[in-house]
Amino acid sequence: MRTIRQLTLATALTLAAGTTVAGAARADAFWDRYHNQQDRIEQGVDNGSLTRSEADRLEEQERQLKRERERLARNGLSQHDRQVLNRDLNRESSRIYDQRHDDQYAGRGWNDDRDHGHHHHNGDDWYDRR
Repeated sequence: MRTIRQLTLATALTLAAGTTVAGAARADAFWDRYHNQQDRIEQGVDNGSLTRSEADRLEEQERQLKRERERLARNGLSQHDRQVLNRDLNRESSRIYDQRHDDQYAGRGWNDDRDHGHHHHNGDDWYDRR
């Protein structure tokens, strides 16, 4: 009888530990995605696919996500809270993608090896610096 109780207790503790680990893994999933999105914004700035104003706007939205996550976590994250955060992360990810692929280019100068629709100055000829 004692062995059965010990086995039951051991099983219950194992299941409880697994639930705690799974909960921690879900919590880490938010931060993994958050940091990934931060990296994508930084890469966009570095390679010129995001203008400074686009990056600033995206960074502000990222800060709002972080504040929302911290506010919701004060009382423990419910399944609904996780769904809301995941939806918001998905929307932000789409915004980052859209901004990085919207054909606005934060050029690094006229000597860039990519031609982004700009006409280069040839001597005294007229040129367009859009």
